Amino acid sequence: MFTAIIIDDEPKSISSLKFVLEKNCHQVKVLETARSSDEGYEKIKQHNPDIVFLDVEMPYGSGFDLLNKFLDHQFEIIFVTAYENFAVKAFKVNAVDYILKPFTEDDIVNAVKKACERIQEKKLIHSNGNVPHRKASIPFSKRIAVPAFDGLAFLNIEDIVRCEASENYTNFYLKDKKKILVCKPLADYEEMLEPFDFHRVHQSHLINLAYVSKYVKGRGGYVVMQDGATVDVAARKKMEFLDGIFK
Repeated sequence: MFTAIIIDDEPKSISSLKFVLEKNCHQVKVLETARSSDEGYEKIKQHNPDIVFLDVEMPYGSGFDLLNKFLDHQFEIIFVTAYENFAVKAFKVNAVDYILKPFTEDDIVNAVKKACERIQEKKLIHSNGNVPHRKASIPFSKRIAVPAFDGLAFLNIEDIVRCEASENYTNFYLKDKKKILVCKPLADYEEMLEPFDFHRVHQSHLINLAYVSKYVKGRGGYVVMQDGATVDVAARKKMEFLDGIFK
């Protein structure tokens, strides 16, 4: 059984979420609800839940204000909100999912499944007494939300082949040959994706090392990606890139 707390200033949203959880997620027990970040903080400190369903905008403090009170939160976060423009910030605080209202039952069920899997994985690492590999020490969430022109695009990190700067925007190239233009500069994604073996090989390019099929020598050289694209490697980035390939 996994424990949960719902923090939302809208009673109808709390009721709807509790109904979906009780109907579909029998492995989750809602211990408490709260209608402000301050009240939510106290409930979390009291119960130490496994999962927190968290709204963004609330009276007297946002969901992010609540999270800032914890030096190292151990609970999993599922944002449920009407505000689409905080998705990138949400994933930077290691949120499991970012669900927009009005939500569907599938939205909640899928997010809960991911949260429970993440909790189980952490418990397994702890019980084995193992020091996690570098990849295991990063957020377990393998999906990011990116702001596209028509809303939010939710991308599986493992599907991203490369990212290319386009002035103040970024083109995301996916393994299914799709291209998504994102309304954020490339620098916003470098720190987010680097722990997942992405490498900034050039001022304009961030690549997924898993999709490199060939490196051609030169002053900096260039790489051939599995989608057929060729990407220059800046001379000053060459050794760092090769270290990343062969580690």
